[in-house]
Amino acid sequence: MSEPFVLSFEPILKPKVWGGSNLDRLFGLRLPESQAGGLGEAWLCCDMPEGRSPVRGTDHTLTDFVQEWGDGLLGGIELFEGSFPLLLKLLDANDDLSVQVHPDEAMARRMGVRLKHEAWYIVEARGDAVIYRGLHAEVTPDRLAEACRTGQVAGLLKRIVVSPGECYYLPSGTLHALGAGVVVAEIQTPSDVTYRLFDWNRLGTDGKPRELHVEAGLEATHFGPQPPNPFTAPPNPRWPGARRLVACPSFVADEVALPAGAAQRSVAEMLTWIVLAGGVRLSDGRGGWLDVAPGRACVVPAALGTLRVEASAGGARLIEVTGPRHGD
Repeated sequence: MSEPFVLSFEPILKPKVWGGSNLDRLFGLRLPESQAGGLGEAWLCCDMPEGRSPVRGTDHTLTDFVQEWGDGLLGGIELFEGSFPLLLKLLDANDDLSVQVHPDEAMARRMGVRLKHEAWYIVEARGDAVIYRGLHAEVTPDRLAEACRTGQVAGLLKRIVVSPGECYYLPSGTLHALGAGVVVAEIQTPSDVTYRLFDWNRLGTDGKPRELHVEAGLEATHFGPQPPNPFTAPPNPRWPGARRLVACPSFVADEVALPAGAAQRSVAEMLTWIVLAGGVRLSDGRGGWLDVAPGRACVVPAALGTLRVEASAGGARLIEVTGPRHGD
C-alpha cells in the first residue's frame, strides 16, 4: 500500500426488529430489497469480526490499513485489543430499544469479553422522544431483579426528553435504552457485547421473545449515583467554534460547524469524522479530492500533515472523534 491517505468507507447496514426507514430519509441509507425488516444500524467505521469497513476506491478494509500503516494512521493512539479503537454508527430507533447494559472493565476481563463505553449524539427526536439513562438513586439490585421478573424495569430508569444536538455519555455499567422516535450517531469502543434485561415484551423476527441476559445484566449494572452528563472536559476545540461533546478515557468528540468554502489545518493526530449535514470535500493526501456525504464516515491519518477542506454551500456539520489527549 502507499503512504497514508484519507480513508472513507461504505456503511455496513444491519436490520433490526426496532429499525425503520429514517436512515434512508435522512441519509439515503437503505437495506437491499432482499433483506427484510427495518434498518436499525449503519456501521460507518468499524474494525471487528462482526463488521470490517470496506474502504471506498480499494479492495481493502479498514483492518488492512490499520495493520499496514500503524502509527502513520493512528499517531500514537493505542489499538483496542488489537483493533481500530473506535466504532461509529448511526441508529434509527423507530421503536424502543431493549433496556440493556455493557460490562465494565473488571467484568469484561473476568468474562473474557470487550469493554464498551459509548455516547449518543441526538440527530433527530420526533415528538416528545426520550432516552433512558441510568437508574434512580434509590434502586437496589434486588428491586431491579424483581422488576426484571415482573416486566416493570422502565419505571426504575431515568427518563430524559431529548432534542437534536444533545450528547449523552453512557459509560459501561449504565443501564440504558433509546426510545422510539430517536435517531442518533453513536460513538463507542469497538465492542458489540450487550446484556438485555428487558425488551418491552416484544417478539423477534422469528415470532419468539428475544433472548434476555438478566443474570449477567444485573452483575454488570452500576447502582447508586449515576455518572453526570454531559461528561465534558474544558473545551479544547480543534476548529474555531467547535463544541466539545464528550471527553472520556476512550474517546474525545467535538461537534464542528464548517462555513461554506475552504479551510485548512495542520494534522498531527488521527481524526475520525461522521458527516451529519452538508457535504465536504477533503484533500485526500494523494493529490486529489475526496467527497464525503452526510451519513458517511472518514479517517484522516495522523501522518497526513496538512488537511484542506471545502464545505458545500450552506456549510457542513460533522462530529470529529479522536483518542484522548494529554490535557483533555
